[in-house]
Amino acid sequence: PNDPTLLQNTPFESLWLREKEFGVEGSGLIVAYGRTIPSIKGDGIQFVGCDAVLPPPSQDISHLFSQMNYKFNNNHFTIKLLFGRFSSQTVHLEEQMLVLKGQGDNESLLIQKNISQTLFVLQNSQLNTSHLSAQLWGAEVALIRSQGNGMSIIDGLRVIGVKQERKVVHCSVIEVISGELSLIDIQIKDINISENQNEINSVNERRNKMKGLIEMKENAKVLYIEKFSITNINLENINKEQRMSSIMMNAGHLKLRDSTFLGEAYTSIGSAIRAYPTGPSTIDVEGVLFKGQGDGQGTNGGAVYVDMRQFDVQIIFKRCIFIGNKADYGSNVFIRYATTSQRINRNSFIGCTSIVLGPVGQARIALPIDVQASPRNVLSLNFRWPAFIIIEPIL
Repeated sequence: PNDPTLLQNTPFESLWLREKEFGVEGSGLIVAYGRTIPSIKGDGIQFVGCDAVLPPPSQDISHLFSQMNYKFNNNHFTIKLLFGRFSSQTVHLEEQMLVLKGQGDNESLLIQKNISQTLFVLQNSQLNTSHLSAQLWGAEVALIRSQGNGMSIIDGLRVIGVKQERKVVHCSVIEVISGELSLIDIQIKDINISENQNEINSVNERRNKMKGLIEMKENAKVLYIEKFSITNINLENINKEQRMSSIMMNAGHLKLRDSTFLGEAYTSIGSAIRAYPTGPSTIDVEGVLFKGQGDGQGTNGGAVYVDMRQFDVQIIFKRCIFIGNKADYGSNVFIRYATTSQRINRNSFIGCTSIVLGPVGQARIALPIDVQASPRNVLSLNFRWPAFIIIEPIL
């Protein structure tokens, strides 16, 4: 209060209660001053992770997603967005199809309204987007969650970061809780990710901290991805035990077709696909480019890492290209297994090619794949060099 006499009669209010009142984390302590900069002293006070995460300015369009405003036609809804940035509370789709149309990928932007709310929850539903982008700004939950027993579909989604605020607290873009999800023509780019480095002790805790931009949870059945690309993903302040991947697989069956993981992705640590299965699983990949994955510092599997020590994973790669991936072991693929009977063979890699940048700025192409195991039941998949072919100078 401005009146000093009222200040004495004002009850003490803790910082977390003030945060609850404002509805924004990090707003517990606010200091406003005029010409003179105040001097603030504290004794026995710690501020840990107190940077406020504020959403960028946006127009709330939650009302547009209420059924009374839909143009109802057999559970098929279409919403057209104008120019600008828009936000909404969680939109639940159950056995429905929602079509979102904007004015351009950089002209119509859609964000989560607050830090703890998922934007879309799909249950056996379909979400089609065109000429707009979903923007990540620091929310602590996934942008989209898929659940239910049937199939959900996401088509045409574009996801970008916030240019003015390059740091984004880690969250998944899409998580598959249960059932099946099909991703078609998805692009994720220009995102900086930072993660809390709090204590991580047990193996289970470490696995829980291993995140992905797309995550298959324990009850997920199938994730089908077609025409997917990811570029310019930068990691900052990531603990070596907190692995980050494009796709984090805990269960189910992954099918990946005609997709691209480009060289800018994961400038610190990470890989395109990381699998810690909680049951028998399959990884089926065809026509995919893996370029510049991993940094080669304390990492295993520059592009793909599979842990088969508890459950078998059926693996098949067809017509895939690996370019300039790095890791201490398994620059392209690293598989850890319990017994030699789990070892995969050359038939798991059909028509795959590795291109390695030469020391003088030239590219080399190597065939075929060489499958070897170490005494520690670790399988590292690099590429054997019976000969190499100079393709062209790299400018």
